[in-house]
Amino acid sequence: MPGWRVHEFIDRIFFGKSYRKIHRKIDEPFIYLGRAHRVLFHDSVSAYAIAKSCYPDDPNAVWAAQCHILCDELCSSDPEYKRALENMELLSCKKRRKGTKRAPRMEDPILVDLRKLEEIKRLFRLFYSS
Repeated sequence: MPGWRVHEFIDRIFFGKSYRKIHRKIDEPFIYLGRAHRVLFHDSVSAYAIAKSCYPDDPNAVWAAQCHILCDELCSSDPEYKRALENMELLSCKKRRKGTKRAPRMEDPILVDLRKLEEIKRLFRLFYSS
């Protein structure tokens, strides 16, 4: 079964935002039941109820809960699919982190020009002094 990061990655792709509360609530029985946790909350009725309780005014929340269930089923039946999703999430995470870095400070253009002029003067003196 995919981790919560993969579920949130799928949410961001399809819905533009993450529904973390839904995924945490659906997978809550994992603490007690381990891998057998899907006997609870992994049906359409439970997913609908959880989505409505977590995000009452968001119609996409129900779809996110249904995607959670479908993703768990697909990943359980196909390990290659699970690996591919995990790799895509990892790449997405790296791209997001890369985009959050601060932009380098831009130097004042006048100071840049003055440094260039100083360098030109130095080279000019060096050339004519030899």
